[in-house]
Amino acid sequence: MNYSKINKKHIAMYIGSLQKGGAERVMVNLAEYFWSRGYHVTLVTTYIASTEYEVPHAAWKVINGSPDDEQGSESFNTGSSNSIGNKEIIDKKIVDKDIVNKNIENAVIVDKPGQFQKVDLCGGLEGGIDRVFTAIDDTGIGRAKAFALRFKTLQNVWRQIKPDLILSFIGKNNMMAIMTARHLHIPVVVSVRAKFEMEYPSRSMMMAMKYTFPKAAGIVLQSRGAALQLPDRLKKKVTVLPNSINPVFIRKPYQGDRDKTIVTVGRIDENKNHKLIIDSFASIRDENPDYKLLIYGDGPDRVKLISYVADKGLSDKIMFEGSVPDVADRIERAGMFVLASDMEGMPNALIEAMSLGLPCITTDCMYDTSELIQDDINGIVIPKGDIASMTRAMKKLIDDNEYARRLGNKASEIQNEVAPDVINRKWEDYFVSIMK
Repeated sequence: MNYSKINKKHIAMYIGSLQKGGAERVMVNLAEYFWSRGYHVTLVTTYIASTEYEVPHAAWKVINGSPDDEQGSESFNTGSSNSIGNKEIIDKKIVDKDIVNKNIENAVIVDKPGQFQKVDLCGGLEGGIDRVFTAIDDTGIGRAKAFALRFKTLQNVWRQIKPDLILSFIGKNNMMAIMTARHLHIPVVVSVRAKFEMEYPSRSMMMAMKYTFPKAAGIVLQSRGAALQLPDRLKKKVTVLPNSINPVFIRKPYQGDRDKTIVTVGRIDENKNHKLIIDSFASIRDENPDYKLLIYGDGPDRVKLISYVADKGLSDKIMFEGSVPDVADRIERAGMFVLASDMEGMPNALIEAMSLGLPCITTDCMYDTSELIQDDINGIVIPKGDIASMTRAMKKLIDDNEYARRLGNKASEIQNEVAPDVINRKWEDYFVSIMK
């Protein structure tokens, strides 16, 4: 038993994985904050992703290497750690394991078929942030039985770790957290991190959300516009808490001559609509031959977009930089930042670019984009999918340096609103009120 955690309030934070994304980053930041404030924190994830955010004060540790002497698997490297629910998967066979037995030196975890990961659940910081995994082997058991097994596994997690409060992020996780903890008398706070229609895309999902959410202790949304989408009986449960900004993005805006670069940061998928940025850049390329477009991030559409850029003959002008740890240093001198998403809750990448003082262009992808950017005051807002408007906005920022500088300096004032000490304290005050 870890005596350093006795008598501490225990907060469990539930999400699919810690893969690099906006919601995952917020949860890791919150876990670190609450741990630093003296809380016992457990991150409960379904699985381990191949690329995850680092948790500096993790109680677990990934053991990179190959377990082939015992299981005959392939070697691997990863940046995270794992054990699975109340099971340990070894050589594709499931054996019983106590998920809270911190004396296990290591475990072999399956993320994808043929890939194994070794994790020492107590190999990190003593008294640090714990982690539990809830993945199941649902091979050949049917959808209904798989759901029942997932439900029972998660419910057993809550019974064993006994948190004083559960915070859940995103879609189905929110409904599962509410229903599995309902009869255990553990308060659940759910948070929708994108637009409702993204996290609950079908009619049945939306109905299930509206059925389960009244049973939550609270609902955290990122914007007032999102709160307006809910029926009146749910609005009374809503607290609006915007994302806090990563401290590395808090700095004085760069005031020198900016690089001739257009940058965008985020997951490369259909919703982010990188194609719109690429096509708009292609329209201004001939008039501005010194400019380059730098795309930071990774995702399922990356290979397809690299091919698309090559077909346009723009491979020497459009670079895919991948996911990098020092993105703030890389983009702070850029000529502009562009976000072309179709739907967003409250985009972290845009907030971070604004904080750095970059002139920003965004689509009207939020419920009320003016909560973040006021057009022609601290950025430029264009209609979703509008290549002509995007092209005009790019040209305007390139042609009028003083205008671009004014927008960027005004945008940087967002630092005062989303500083970590301000937002994190609001989260803590909110949790304390619920745990009372």
